[in-house]
Amino acid sequence: AAPDEAIEILRGFNPNYLLMSLVTSADGFVRIGIMIPLPPRTKVESLCNLSGGNSEQLSRFERALGVTQVEFVEFQHLLEGFGYGVYKEGFDVFFHYRVAEETCV
Repeated sequence: AAPDEAIEILRGFNPNYLLMSLVTSADGFVRIGIMIPLPPRTKVESLCNLSGGNSEQLSRFERALGVTQVEFVEFQHLLEGFGYGVYKEGFDVFFHYRVAEETCV
């Protein structure tokens, strides 16, 4: 389950749409995510810190990439036993960026 603080942050969003991500296996759904577009910077910082990250390091990384906006924040849940000792099981937060764009001429 998501921490109460994450649920409160999630309730503060008012997006026009949501995306969902799923990872499946022979056992069914093993990871499910809800993706929210264009989260405000203050929420990105709060979610980064809540999930055990460091928002200052995230900002430095974004500057190095040359991006100014998180395209999506993803609240995800990975079922127990599917982290294989590598990935965090249970609730986590992911940030998605647009790092390149091709324009048609």
